[in-house]
Amino acid sequence: MADAEMQALQLDREQATTAADFFLSYAEYAEGHSRDAADPTRGLLDAASALRTAGQWAMLFDRPRATGLLVRSAHIWHRLGYAFGTFLLTALTPAEVPRADLNARIRQLVRLHSPEAVRPKADPSGEDERSAALLSYPQQQAYLALAAATNPIDLDLPRQRLLDICNAPLHRQGVSPIGSLGTPIQVYWDIARNLLSRDDEHTARVVAEHLGNMARVYGQNVRLAMANGWLWSNAAAPVDAVDVDIMGIARAAAHRVGTELLDRELRSRTEELPQIARVAIDIAVLSIGDIDGREDRDRSDRGNRDRDDRGDPFDGRDRDDWEDPFGR
Repeated sequence: MADAEMQALQLDREQATTAADFFLSYAEYAEGHSRDAADPTRGLLDAASALRTAGQWAMLFDRPRATGLLVRSAHIWHRLGYAFGTFLLTALTPAEVPRADLNARIRQLVRLHSPEAVRPKADPSGEDERSAALLSYPQQQAYLALAAATNPIDLDLPRQRLLDICNAPLHRQGVSPIGSLGTPIQVYWDIARNLLSRDDEHTARVVAEHLGNMARVYGQNVRLAMANGWLWSNAAAPVDAVDVDIMGIARAAAHRVGTELLDRELRSRTEELPQIARVAIDIAVLSIGDIDGREDRDRSDRGNRDRDDRGDPFDGRDRDDWEDPFGR
């Protein structure tokens, strides 16, 4: 429960719960209609986006439920070939990232930056073509780099290959916006580059510094959005009440450098932040605490409640039994 954070955002539990329930209902509507569509992609994209929004609202009052919603969203994004989903899965539940998928997409990323690389055999399902096409977008490349740098899965390629990509001038100097905050993409590449290093202390400081800067932008955006009280109180303002990228990067980095080290570095940044900006870091710290089970030990009992009772892309069944809408 993030009572202090909701107070700082001038919201109450009823408002946050109503928003989460609304977006969850829309996600179920979109996902349900996708089952009957010749091409389910559009409906599944709507469902994934709505689940993400529901999850970020739920972060304010029920983190286990929020995690379950965000994991559902991440699975859809990942299955559709979006590296954002791979990143979010790595942050929230790295064991659920298929090793074959992660390695295949990393090879695609390497090929994008190594024209001389051997082309793979054709994939009859078309999944490789979808994910490769999406990786042409620099934002998806950065999300994949973060996932690769923090997921404990053994990679088929040396991590030095990834480090070389992170060090490319195009990435070190890139200013294309990424995420809901429009963060310059070089920030994400710098985080990935440091996460691939062996200096945990330095990496934790770099990650905390970048997340602190992102939190300042979050605070400015929220403060401006709150100027229109009607839109803000009705969850209609065009900003995220909780920034999923800040939380996700923090959790992913904690898998890599350890929860205690990153927790300490993030907490050291909160004192220098304005009150609203501090909300983003506080939520990230609380979420990191969940990794070690200091709170909310069993996500499956509560976080998957909506999956079992209301339906989701897996229809409440085991993922292995799920009927893939793409027929794979």
